[in-house]
Amino acid sequence: MTRTEIGMLLARARIQAAMTQSRLADAMGTTQPVVARAEGGYRLPTIDFIDRWAKATGTPLSITFGRPVQSGDTPAQKRALVDSVMGPGRFDPWDRDPTDVEAALLNRAGRDRAYFSRLKAQGGKERRPQAR
Repeated sequence: MTRTEIGMLLARARIQAAMTQSRLADAMGTTQPVVARAEGGYRLPTIDFIDRWAKATGTPLSITFGRPVQSGDTPAQKRALVDSVMGPGRFDPWDRDPTDVEAALLNRAGRDRAYFSRLKAQGGKERRPQAR
């Protein structure tokens, strides 16, 4: 399991517990930047740290070691993973002024500025076309 995967597991637990990073940090006796670094995969948390996280969020956490690192995920699989942690539309790449290449890729994937505007207007919920 990679640091990034552990970070996403931790973030998912915090979000499911409806806690902010600051509130979780207080409950764990640490600081918000430490929580942010753990969620971002910038540091490999200790077993003790993960245990404190699980207790503070009230969420049992399971980590599997020895599984091969998965690579080559498609963009759709990566997007689904981010959406599963953050919720769809929570991260708007247009807010950070993407490069021309990034903008072209976003547009090609159907994630233009209008797409994210619609998500914000719908409260972050993506509406799927209904079959007729």
